[in-house]
Amino acid sequence: MWYISCRVCWMGRLRPRRMRRLSRPAVKCFEPTERLFLRVTASNVKDGSILPSGVRFPNQSVNRERFSKPTDVILPDGKSFEWLLLGVAAFVSDDIPRPIPDGDGSLYEFTVEHDPEEANYSHSELRAYKNGERKNKGSRKVEKVYRAALAKKLSLVVPPVACDDSASTGDTQYQ
Repeated sequence: MWYISCRVCWMGRLRPRRMRRLSRPAVKCFEPTERLFLRVTASNVKDGSILPSGVRFPNQSVNRERFSKPTDVILPDGKSFEWLLLGVAAFVSDDIPRPIPDGDGSLYEFTVEHDPEEANYSHSELRAYKNGERKNKGSRKVEKVYRAALAKKLSLVVPPVACDDSASTGDTQYQ
């Protein structure tokens, strides 16, 4: 119930002070048990579990627990109201998938890196490296294995709001 209040009451343009960078440097070290939060949509949740399609490969944005609250990850950074429908999933930094071999004999490794933004100090990214070189794309096999492995580790912290578009009436019904 408190989460509904949070969604309804968030009308300001200012984010909480804890979210602002305020000239703080990036903190490279992540404790193995530090939780990382990411946005999820209702279409990526089934029976309370996050589907692999809800995981981006690579460059998945997350917020660090050390510098934020779970719901900070869905606070808007634009004028869209879509954030009202988003949920929050979490995993610990030690859950990042282990290296995955590619078909050509190379190895993809994964890491989380603190990448603060001015309006979101806790912003971090899950990144992929192939043979030590950062990659923005991977083979289908690697992407599939990575997404499935991380999705298994995700737990739903705040469920997203599902809406059902009715083709017959054009009305949107919120559940």
